[in-house]
Amino acid sequence: SGNGSLTAAIAERGYAIIGVEPSPEGVRQAQTHFPHLRFEQGDGYEDLKARFGAFDAIVSCEVVEHLLNPQRFMERVREMM
Repeated sequence: SGNGSLTAAIAERGYAIIGVEPSPEGVRQAQTHFPHLRFEQGDGYEDLKARFGAFDAIVSCEVVEHLLNPQRFMERVREMM
């Protein structure tokens, strides 16, 4: 979720959303700027479905190019849908 800007823009349109960010500092920044939204530390390789359940949609921006194993990330995304 980075600094939370995209998460906030989606939430403003009426969607229930959770921002997930691997960086503790990123989570702190997002929570500071958007305290009314939910941000959690985590990454796309872990079992996020076990933590958060299933989702109707998943938005991933500026993530894939940073991954060592994009295929595993996409497998996790499919599990959450």
